[in-house]
Amino acid sequence: MWPEDVETDVGKQFSIEKPGMDQDILEEVTILEEPTIADFQRIVELTNCTYQGSSQLANLTKHWEYKQANAVRLLQEELDKLSKQREEVELKNLELLKDNNRFEEESYGGEKRPVSILDDVEIRKNDDVVQNNRVEIEAEYDTVVYWKNRAIDLERQKEASIRREVILKEKLQESIETIERQSSPVEELSQILKRKDNFFHFILQNAPFVIGHQDKELRYRFLYNHFPSLQEEDIIGKTEDEIFTGTGVKEFQDFKREVMEKGIPAKKEITYETELFGSKTFLMYVEPVFSKAGETIGVNYLGMEITDQVRKRERMAKLREEIAVQKFKEMELNKTIHITEETMRAKQMLATMSHEIRSPLSSVVSMAKILTTTKLDREHIQLLDVMISSGDLVLQLINDILDLSKVESG
Repeated sequence: MWPEDVETDVGKQFSIEKPGMDQDILEEVTILEEPTIADFQRIVELTNCTYQGSSQLANLTKHWEYKQANAVRLLQEELDKLSKQREEVELKNLELLKDNNRFEEESYGGEKRPVSILDDVEIRKNDDVVQNNRVEIEAEYDTVVYWKNRAIDLERQKEASIRREVILKEKLQESIETIERQSSPVEELSQILKRKDNFFHFILQNAPFVIGHQDKELRYRFLYNHFPSLQEEDIIGKTEDEIFTGTGVKEFQDFKREVMEKGIPAKKEITYETELFGSKTFLMYVEPVFSKAGETIGVNYLGMEITDQVRKRERMAKLREEIAVQKFKEMELNKTIHITEETMRAKQMLATMSHEIRSPLSSVVSMAKILTTTKLDREHIQLLDVMISSGDLVLQLINDILDLSKVESG
């Protein structure tokens, strides 16, 4: 359909048959088995009745129109460059003819030859227009043979440039007519969607999350990265409690209903305990889907598994709790130690005071006992008896305190 590469700087500007860097870079990438299950009828409905779907379709159409306009622009630039090349060749050819006429006038004494320098020279009409190589002129410079060969070379370049220009004009016109005939660019849009879908799967094929869409009855219409044991018939058109049962299923269903009622996106941690995949915790982000009339027609959600993070968080919380308990125990122990030290200091001070008091008190009691042996009246004897008994009582208390201090100190 397209002409071959003309092997010039202009021709290397672009090549539709050899797109180079524009080719699909995912051709050499191995994409795992597609983990997507979708109800395509639902996708058509969402495209027609939601602003997001209409906007996406409009963007795809705009992208396609841009590519078509860009192709036309590149062809036009190629055509302009070739036209400029042809003009340059024609100017060179004209200068060559002028130089040749001047040379003939000088060679023949001012008499002009009535024939062209290209007379009696056979020009091959079947020259390959793709080749644009210059002919090496072996004749002596500034001779008739030299100028003839140079003129032939320029004439061939001119013919090749004109033919390339004609071919590109035809292809440009054909491309314009093709664009005008394509009222619904379904095939190209499908290719664009396929490439985007390939990028989507290539990036997310090992991601630890799931993406889903459910209608207003919370029946699945799309699910990406589903559990491997589930098939399309196990998911499409069914609710979550019809697919699997266990802890967390009803909680997630109620959360999605709440989002649809409020019409505001929200996120929540859901912990599942099911026979299908065991115990796992997901961070669920749910957003409502609205029609153009403003009615809620379903929900989109993205769930990311955070089981390991939750377990680490629980371990950290437990460690913080243990550290707090340990700190409290240390504080209580420090208080007890402080109280004990204060008590010991008080007892030590009491023992010291008792020891210091006992010696003089013993002397006083002894002197009182000695006084009782002297001649005293009855009143003095009674006073000495009271003093001796009180002194003995105080001495007994002091001795008890000292004995207790000795026992506690070991």
